[in-house]
Amino acid sequence: GLVLLMKSTKTWILPLMLTRNMKPPKSPKEYYLEEIVTGDIDTIHQWGHVVATSYGMPNVKRNNMSPSTFFGSTYENVIHGTNLRQFVLRSKNISDKSKNVVATCTLYVNDTKTIGCMFNVCCLKNHRRKGIGKFMSKVIIYHATVMGCKQLLLEASPKGEYVYKQLGFVQSEEKPNLSGTFVSINIGTKSCHWKLLLILIEYIIQYKNTLQKCCLIGAVVFFAMFFIEHY
Repeated sequence: GLVLLMKSTKTWILPLMLTRNMKPPKSPKEYYLEEIVTGDIDTIHQWGHVVATSYGMPNVKRNNMSPSTFFGSTYENVIHGTNLRQFVLRSKNISDKSKNVVATCTLYVNDTKTIGCMFNVCCLKNHRRKGIGKFMSKVIIYHATVMGCKQLLLEASPKGEYVYKQLGFVQSEEKPNLSGTFVSINIGTKSCHWKLLLILIEYIIQYKNTLQKCCLIGAVVFFAMFFIEHY
């Protein structure tokens, strides 16, 4: 699906270097890490719930589908473990494995395995302030390094800048052509309709006239919602 976040985010870069003694980060107490595998529908939907809830999306159903269900369903048929790697953190204090995912993080690397992108570092509200967000970020840094990536990129809001500075990220000197607008297309989508939509958005946001830009983006978003509903 299409994700269009009209937020003032900044691009951050972390240079990576593989060291012989590099070890995976240890999970916080009372939690354990797990990587999502292709076809694990239950975990994928729990991942969607954590992401949608953490982003504060209203729990309103559209076409009998909540944001949590929608986020999860978009990844049901996506191949995991190659370019895309998704991780969840489970609580040891919740015995029901269908309800114990409390945090998420996502790594996507390019085909040459030289550049990685970090997404969806999310944690449920009741489990925050325990270092979980920082731990999940370290998980991505570790796996991106082991996979041979030279750089790790992310888009961070002002709220997350402090944590990423601590981890060694530096703000990119090159300003994105998207003027602070972050555009993402679900990497599992192969439809040419979505590729066309992305091209349109990238073209529109280069307009200097703010009013014209907003009107055109509004029209494109309307088309996207119509497409989701009918196709």
